[in-house]
Amino acid sequence: MDANFLLFAVGVQFFLSAIVAAAVADDKNLSGIGFFFLGLLFLGPFAIAVAILATPGAPRPPLPPSPVQRVRQRSTISDSAPGISVKVVAPGDDHEGQIGTMYEVPRR
Repeated sequence: MDANFLLFAVGVQFFLSAIVAAAVADDKNLSGIGFFFLGLLFLGPFAIAVAILATPGAPRPPLPPSPVQRVRQRSTISDSAPGISVKVVAPGDDHEGQIGTMYEVPRR
């Protein structure tokens, strides 16, 4: 067997093992990037076992609402005052920067 092929095969094995270790670590709320480089540079296939045996990390805090979610929460017609026009502009989606539909709440 050629030495270059053997080196290539070991490199591919370390790379694939690093990807699997990162995925396992990320599922356990651990650093996926850290386990990727640990497996790629040092442990190779043993990084998978280390990621499986590691104790799970603390749960991640929930993400804050995105700007689009905040605009949608604020721009509902039922929440607006009677007779006030509500301009709906959703930043971050396909219509960012465009003027949305204007609604007028009927007075009662």
